[in-house]
Amino acid sequence: MTQAKSTPGEGVARWEVGNENYGCWEVNNELAGPPENFPGYTPNTYTTVNGVYENPTCPQVTEGDAAGTQTLATSYAVNASQFLRAMKAADPAAQIGVPWAFGSDVPGAQVPDSTEWNDTVLGSDGKYVSFVDAHYYPFTFNGSTGGANPTDQQVLQSLFQIPSLYGEIRSELNAYDPRASVVVGETGVSNNETTTVCTPAGALFAAGDVLSWLAAGAKSVDWWDMNNYGNTTASCVNPDYGLFTSSSPPVPDTPYYGYLLASVLAQPHALLGPLPTSDASDVLAYQSLLPSGKLAVALINTDTSAAQKVTFHAPLFGTLQTWSYSAGNQNSSNSDIVTGTAPAASFAAGITLPAESVTVLETR
Repeated sequence: MTQAKSTPGEGVARWEVGNENYGCWEVNNELAGPPENFPGYTPNTYTTVNGVYENPTCPQVTEGDAAGTQTLATSYAVNASQFLRAMKAADPAAQIGVPWAFGSDVPGAQVPDSTEWNDTVLGSDGKYVSFVDAHYYPFTFNGSTGGANPTDQQVLQSLFQIPSLYGEIRSELNAYDPRASVVVGETGVSNNETTTVCTPAGALFAAGDVLSWLAAGAKSVDWWDMNNYGNTTASCVNPDYGLFTSSSPPVPDTPYYGYLLASVLAQPHALLGPLPTSDASDVLAYQSLLPSGKLAVALINTDTSAAQKVTFHAPLFGTLQTWSYSAGNQNSSNSDIVTGTAPAASFAAGITLPAESVTVLETR
């Protein structure tokens, strides 16, 4: 950190101590030492236990969920504080974060007895913490949507829970460290590889995901991951996580186009927030006052089978720049973001959003 602070080109905006240390899938050598002195723990020992591939010597396995998570949290809080104090001594202005644990309302990122982790870590180290890092995966399925897996519409409807999830995090931070912020350091449809990165649902989820978290108050959102070798040709047909295929050259997967659409609103220093509409059950909507003084709005129809006509109130005027993406018009390259212009007056009585679509409007 001392070197990064004093060396041009090595500046770091945010530092995090550890990664998902609340889970048995991460190595935790410190468990064997004080204060836990946890006996029998063997790092990098993984096997199938009751149908779950995990470390059988981890506290959450041998002690049970509540006691095991408490053991992990106590060990992390004590050992992480040494790094936190040293980092603050090297650079008092450093922005340093710790992992946030979701509960059962986020199945793909669920930590058993998550409150044990959050209360212990923030209660002990909150005074050093500038942000928490939340990893948001609403599902755990692998492969394609439908059948025994969630449908595309269920995937998209999961985005409506984000404001309340942010509220839960904010409430906890207000109790322990009101100055701390929230970053979403990893996100995607599922903690397993799915084919949503090859279908329109991937674009809509990515756009709604990043805009929902930022509109709620998060400082940044990072998709997991850039590419993951599920698709090694220019065609996206296999389960994957990525924004791009692993071909040479890489080809954008559908979440990339979701990020392109979101980037119209999600700009540095923009004032981004929710936009009320007449259909709060099907349509995700956002508005953003851009640094240029322009206003942009985005409307996402999560209904995968029917168009929805909605009304909204936003100070749009003149001729608008438009972007649209819909499942019905998706072409073979997966892009099919159609751009154009339209008079603001044409939306005074509402707008009809195609099924499974994103529409972005911006004043010129």
